Amino acid sequence: MCISIKVQNSYEQPLHAMTMDYARNLRRERKKLLKSDILDKAKKAILDFIDDEDQVELSYGRKYAYILRLRRIAGVLQDSFNNPTKEQIKDFMSSFRKTMVRWGSGKEHNPSDNSNQAYQVTLKKFYKWYLGNNEDYPDCVKWIKITTTKRSKETKPKQGITQQEFVGMLNSAMNPRDRALLSLLYGSGCRISELLGLDIKDIEIENDSADIIVCGKTGVRTVTVPGDTLPYLQEWLENHPVYDPNAPLFTRMDGDVRERMTYEQAHSMLRKVSKRAGIKRRIYPHLFRHTRATLLSTELTEPVLEKVMGWVHGSRMSQVYVHLNDKTVKNQVLKAYGIEVKDDHSLSSTNAKPCPRCHTKLPSFAKI
Repeated sequence: MCISIKVQNSYEQPLHAMTMDYARNLRRERKKLLKSDILDKAKKAILDFIDDEDQVELSYGRKYAYILRLRRIAGVLQDSFNNPTKEQIKDFMSSFRKTMVRWGSGKEHNPSDNSNQAYQVTLKKFYKWYLGNNEDYPDCVKWIKITTTKRSKETKPKQGITQQEFVGMLNSAMNPRDRALLSLLYGSGCRISELLGLDIKDIEIENDSADIIVCGKTGVRTVTVPGDTLPYLQEWLENHPVYDPNAPLFTRMDGDVRERMTYEQAHSMLRKVSKRAGIKRRIYPHLFRHTRATLLSTELTEPVLEKVMGWVHGSRMSQVYVHLNDKTVKNQVLKAYGIEVKDDHSLSSTNAKPCPRCHTKLPSFAKI
């Protein structure tokens, strides 16, 4: 589902269903802040920052992240939160780099570089607004240099999901909804938020493929998925509990079946099916997107890849995936020397095939 809302300067921007989940999370975090034992003046400063009209460009998800981090910072700084010294901020960052308590589990762990960067950005943005009139960085945070990581040089390419792993998860799925979601995650490369935001009317099935209309970071776009997805998508549509084109494509299986499936429910489903499939490594939604982007980068030009994946033109994301495909270069060199190469990640033959007995469309990897 994708609707429009009016914001400042009469500018219209798309709001999809997962944004509504972020809005709920933001409301929940506000309540948690108000019930916390941090000082009232700290609570007021945080809420004023989140609600300030100058922050209107911030998304619900970004506001949620800021209020959550600021609540944690205020809990550590206590009386000093509203006017900390440079040394107090340094002490906070120093202790934060060593260890932090993971939300929800209560267990300590070493924060990642991304977490460090997120807190650096939060500190600088908040105190620039609160103590610097949103113009200058005050001394307490002026010293902070935002750390960045060069992924292409320092990060090893993630191993994509193999077809064997994907088929194993499909066979371990307990219902048509989960099989349809797995097939779309693997076949489309869409963000999980884009898929969970789909309504039934956003699906258009053709003979050998399907088009889905998703609403993401770059706006509305149409994504074509291969024939292997069709059998599972059609199975779910035939068993969908709500006969309404405006109903969410992926709904809850318990409780109110008209309610949209949440990110947490999708993530839980992936953990369960991967465990039942005997997969030892962690399988998460974005790994499906990474897998599809890696595959498509060997076949599509960068502008087309950006369009399909919903990347902002010039964001360099397509170049990252072209860089990750050094294995493709190696395979082509080996083939040139007449050496047979077995490639587990291939886009070849992804069209559904008919059953010779009942003519029902089956995935290309199905055994007949």
